[in-house]
Amino acid sequence: MESSTYSFTASMPEIHVTKFNGILSGVKGIIGSTEIHDGTPAIVLDVIELARLNLTNTSDGGFKPKLYRIRRIRRESKPLVLIVDDSNSYRRVLTTHFKDLGWEVAVARDGQDALDTLPSLGKITLFVVDVEMPRMDGLALTRNLRSQQHYDDIPIIMLTTRSNLQEEALELGVNHFLSKPYAGGILNEAIKAACPALELAGAA
Repeated sequence: MESSTYSFTASMPEIHVTKFNGILSGVKGIIGSTEIHDGTPAIVLDVIELARLNLTNTSDGGFKPKLYRIRRIRRESKPLVLIVDDSNSYRRVLTTHFKDLGWEVAVARDGQDALDTLPSLGKITLFVVDVEMPRMDGLALTRNLRSQQHYDDIPIIMLTTRSNLQEEALELGVNHFLSKPYAGGILNEAIKAACPALELAGAA
C-alpha cells in the first residue's frame, strides 16, 4: 500500500496516512487510514469532499442536503390457501395442485388444528375444507370461521364425499361444495369463482 505523510502545525503531531488499495481506493471522501497516539487504527476522511457529495446548491446561493431516492423492490405476494383434511394423501394432492397454480399452501389435519394454526399464518385467501374429520369437522369449522370478523368473508371450498350435506354447508357459509374424488378442472373453476381477482398460473 502507498503511504503519504501530512504535516500539521507544531501543536499537532505528524501523522502518516496509508492509502487504501482495492475497492476502497476509489471511494470519494475517504483518504486512507492512520494510527492515533496509542496505536488505535483510524479512518482519515476528507470532510470537505463528503460535504460536497451530500450537499446541493440552492437558488439563494446556499446549500441543502441531497435527497436520495430508495428504489423499492416489488415483491409479488402469492395467495395463501389453508387445506384442512385428515387424509394425508388428499393433503399432498391438493398441496401439489395449488402450488402448481402459484399459491402458497398451509395444511391442517382437522378443524381444531386449523384454528390452532391460523394465528401463525399470514392473510388467508381461501379455505379448502373436508367434512368428516376428528375433533372438529368441516361444518363446525365453517360455523366457527363465519363467526369471526377476520375470516367471515374469506371463501371456503368444501371438498368431501358427503354430497348429502351440500345444502347445510351452503347455509353455514361455504361458497362452493365439491365432491370427492374431485376433477382438477372443476376445482379450478371453483377457485376462479371464489377468488375472481386472481389469475391461476397453472390453469389452462
